[in-house]
Amino acid sequence: RHEPARMRRADLVGHLNTFLHRRLTGARVVDPGSASFMGLYRTLDLEGWSDELIEAVGASRSWLPEVREGSEVGGRLTSEAASLLGLPQGTPMLVGVMDTSAAMLRAGAEPGRLTNACGSTDVLALCTDRPRPHPRLLTRAMGVGRLWLSVSTIAAAGSSIAWVRRALFADLGERQFARLILCAASRRGASGVRFEPYLAGDRASIEQRKASFEGLTLAATREDMLAAVVEALCRQSAGRLELLAGNPVKLRREVVVTGGVQKGLSLGPIRPSLLHGDWPGRWRFRSEEEASVRGLWDLAFSAGRS
Repeated sequence: RHEPARMRRADLVGHLNTFLHRRLTGARVVDPGSASFMGLYRTLDLEGWSDELIEAVGASRSWLPEVREGSEVGGRLTSEAASLLGLPQGTPMLVGVMDTSAAMLRAGAEPGRLTNACGSTDVLALCTDRPRPHPRLLTRAMGVGRLWLSVSTIAAAGSSIAWVRRALFADLGERQFARLILCAASRRGASGVRFEPYLAGDRASIEQRKASFEGLTLAATREDMLAAVVEALCRQSAGRLELLAGNPVKLRREVVVTGGVQKGLSLGPIRPSLLHGDWPGRWRFRSEEEASVRGLWDLAFSAGRS
């Protein structure tokens, strides 16, 4: 309704895998997880597109792709796509799933499993077989089987630290800045400076929140501001656990960690333990490099065997 002229020209509305399939195989498909993001899918029962929601937004069912399991073959490469990719014509192409779903598959998708993708954005996901929507969580289909993900995101995690370095510590090298981060973690709250960590907004809020510092005085230093950012990210990271614990499944105490921070990127040469410092109780963190890519490989291997 906001872009009527554009939508009158639309032939197909979907997500990235929809676009890729349309271009490479000619198919019109999407997986349940990606469909969940479109706001027109019956996410809680996986029963396809909702006519009520389609009508409410003024959409047309003819625009929407077929919803199929991410592990299914969605189409086969056309001659043009095969030539472009250097693959045989007719090569099967899976429908596929989104990155968080792929990482969860790699972690071992089972109810109660947690994955934490730590990078520019921090995504904490819980796998469940009993979805329970919450206004502060994104509830979406896994994309494979009757599983769902409850997801909480810090939109600017590593990117907040990168912003601090760029804006306040451009004169320092990476190693010097990394040492300052560790020092900041040990002196959190000492200066009274606080930070609201919404440099990239809030994905669970319609009215977008903005970042800000509180408690600044003439005595405040850039180190105080860095400490406030680190404290805010740690506090926000831990606060998500209470939200996820509201799901009927029991949270497993092992967390599979992946992403740029896991590899020492985005926040400099530090470990994810910095952001997990405020998590209550005992947790075991298992690193998995490139979990999303490896999860897609697992999906393809499993589909090939079946």
